[in-house]
Amino acid sequence: MNRSDEARPDVDDTEDDDRYLVIRGRRWRRTDPALDADVVRALKSHLGRARSQIGRAGHDDDPASVRSARDRVQLAKEGLGERGPAWWERPEDERRRQAADRLARLERLDASARDADTDDDGGEQSHHGERPEGVDEERPGE
Repeated sequence: MNRSDEARPDVDDTEDDDRYLVIRGRRWRRTDPALDADVVRALKSHLGRARSQIGRAGHDDDPASVRSARDRVQLAKEGLGERGPAWWERPEDERRRQAADRLARLERLDASARDADTDDDGGEQSHHGERPEGVDEERPGE
């Protein structure tokens, strides 16, 4: 159990290890410890913003924006090693490349969204419902 878990009464450390964190009886895959702190910080920033976008889009009843935000969550979680093939079963250089790739894709999506939100006249446009490049249409469990 790490320091951040010590102050959390909802964390059950009975099955906790280096690969998983158990919260309220549910096992969650930990972030890949081999990733650079700056990469982890950036991916978690994208993750938080995407989760916020899901809430806003859901509140606004905008299914396309919800889907787009969920796709961004998927990219961030894959980059962190929390989804996809288990990080401990893959070579470290491959995991680092995947994290860098997912971060680059998220950064491009942000740049594209900024460019699309403002047209030549300075007016607002919305393209938040667009699916990120390379994200599968359907994923099991969603």
